[in-house]
Amino acid sequence: MVDSFRPPIGRPQVAILCPPHPVTTTDLSLLPPWYKTGTLSAMTPEERLQQMIEDLRRLRMQCEPKSNQNPRYLRYSTAVSALRWIIDDLAKDSTTRRQDD
Repeated sequence: MVDSFRPPIGRPQVAILCPPHPVTTTDLSLLPPWYKTGTLSAMTPEERLQQMIEDLRRLRMQCEPKSNQNPRYLRYSTAVSALRWIIDDLAKDSTTRRQDD
């Protein structure tokens, strides 16, 4: 009878919660910087979105060819633009709230 899977001794198993399903790894270099430092909960929404933009840009740079003719490259670019718009909207909301106070 086979025992259930046991992770390798010496390195902790870390779950990466990225769509479409969680991945378990012992390679900490695969984790985004904010996950390794545990700073995600201390970040503002704008900082979290900015981190997502940086991660998407890093992924976009792995696409070949680096052109809007490449559907995946274009989707990354569109996602970055959408996140920038959200950051701008949050900044406007923040400014409006300060003026109302």
